[in-house]
Amino acid sequence: MKASPWLVPTRSNPSARLRLFCFAYAGGGASAFASLARSLPSSVEILSVQLPGREGRFHESPLTQLPEVMDGVARAVGDVLDKPYLLFGHSLGALIAFELTRHFAAQARPLPSALIVSGKRAPQMPSRRRPFSRLPDEEFIQEIANYKGTPASVLENRELMELVLPRLRADARLFDDYEYRASGPLPCPIVAFGGTDDPHVNLDELAAWRELTTTFSSRVFEGDHFFIHGNQHPVASALSEVIESTIAAGKPVLRCA
Repeated sequence: MKASPWLVPTRSNPSARLRLFCFAYAGGGASAFASLARSLPSSVEILSVQLPGREGRFHESPLTQLPEVMDGVARAVGDVLDKPYLLFGHSLGALIAFELTRHFAAQARPLPSALIVSGKRAPQMPSRRRPFSRLPDEEFIQEIANYKGTPASVLENRELMELVLPRLRADARLFDDYEYRASGPLPCPIVAFGGTDDPHVNLDELAAWRELTTTFSSRVFEGDHFFIHGNQHPVASALSEVIESTIAAGKPVLRCA
C-alpha cells in the first residue's frame, strides 16, 4: 500500500478482505479511533484520515476550505481502492466521508460497501447552529465547550489553546462555509449513528439521511454528541455488525435495536 501523510494505519492487515477508513470529528486526529478500533473484528484493516495540522502533521497549516480537504483525501483514499471498503466518519468526519462518496460516484470510482455517518445531521437539513469560526476567542472557546468533547483543563490552558485554536477555527470554518448541493441518491447504503442526548443532531435530522441513499439503516445510542467515546462498546458492536455482514454477504446488515 502506498504511504501517504493523509492516511495513518490504525491497524494493518494486508490479508484483510475489507478496509475501513475513519474520519475524525472537528479538532480530532487519526488517534481518535484507536480505542474503538481495538474492539473491531481483526478481519478488517483500519486506516484513519489525518488532516494537515493534526498530530503528526501539526507543523502543517490547517485547511479552511472543503475543496482543499477533498482534494487531498480523494487522492489518498483513491490510491488504495484495491479491495472492498467502508467509510466511517463522526460529525465533521461524517460530512467529509459523505462528500468523498459523492466525489467517487461522480468520477465512476469504486464506492464504499457502506457509508457510516455518525453524530451528523443530514446535510440537506437546515443548520441550527450559529456560525462561530470567526467569533472572538472567548466566545469561540465557549462554543467549543458546548460540544463537551474537550476537557475543561484543556480549554482553560491558555498556552495550549493558543496552539490549537487555529486548527479548531479551521475545522469550524469547514462547517460554517459548507453549502449542500443537491444530487441524486447514492447507490451505496448509508448507516447513520446518533446519540439520544445529542443537542446538535436530533432524530429527525439523523433520519433525513434516508433521502440521500437507496438503502438506509440507523442506530441510536445513549449519550451526547460524543457518544462514540462515552458509549463505545455498543458503537463498536454495531460497527462490527456492519463489518462482519459486509465480509460475509457483500452488503452491510444492521439489525433494528
